[in-house]
Amino acid sequence: MNEKLNTLVKLNQYRLENQYQAAIDTCKELLAEDENDADVIAVLAVLYHRLAFNRTEVINEMFETAILWANKAIEIKPDRADFYAIRGRIFLDFPDYEKAANDFRLALQIRPDLLSACFGLGFLARAAEEIVSVDEAIGAVESATKIHLDNPLVFSELHGLLTIKGHLHEANQTLARALLSFEPLPRKYT
Repeated sequence: MNEKLNTLVKLNQYRLENQYQAAIDTCKELLAEDENDADVIAVLAVLYHRLAFNRTEVINEMFETAILWANKAIEIKPDRADFYAIRGRIFLDFPDYEKAANDFRLALQIRPDLLSACFGLGFLARAAEEIVSVDEAIGAVESATKIHLDNPLVFSELHGLLTIKGHLHEANQTLARALLSFEPLPRKYT
């Protein structure tokens, strides 16, 4: 187990340093030990997604590869909400907003408090309201606020959606909640 943990630490370091190809190679080493490690497979999806932005000459190929890895992770563990959210994020950037919305909704059916899926719906409500309504996004983010009481970003997201909807009093109360959280709200959200 220590050897695997050491490899995971190395993988994490490559990801922090945006060394995507080295991280991909490390994932493939891990998969040589266990080809059905859904967590490693999901990380491969994320890495190919990130690599797509750095290798624009093969961007479509990178996105398609990212989707294939995400599909494989979901096939192995269909009860993992985060895997649907990962694929949703890839579809968001591909862009295929309808597929992204469907994946975020699937993720929230499994785990209603999954922030990445809530934020994905929030983005789609702003970008493609015909696919995700502001009301749907508000409902998802409000669910998350009940569980993530100490995360100012959740309340900031809800503030933005309530503002779009014209519920300014509620929006301001929500922003105040974000500003009074244990962790400060990052400057770019104020």
